[in-house]
Amino acid sequence: MGLIPQQLLANENIRSHLNIALNMMPQAADGRTAGVESSQSRRNSSLQVADDEVTLKEIIHAYAQQNDLLFKAKPGRMHNGH
Repeated sequence: MGLIPQQLLANENIRSHLNIALNMMPQAADGRTAGVESSQSRRNSSLQVADDEVTLKEIIHAYAQQNDLLFKAKPGRMHNGH
């Protein structure tokens, strides 16, 4: 069983953003600037967020809200010490 529920993985937008994030991780680990999806493709996405920078957590949270799902991050998980 994976860490991401099948219901989320069934959504093409979620899978696309997860793949983008996975492809950016090696570049970030090497200290290189990771490529970011174009603002045009973000505008075309069904998950609209006002900020130019969108986190994976924000994407999943927005999807959960749109589908009346409760999004709960795992306890103790932190990003940048927060």
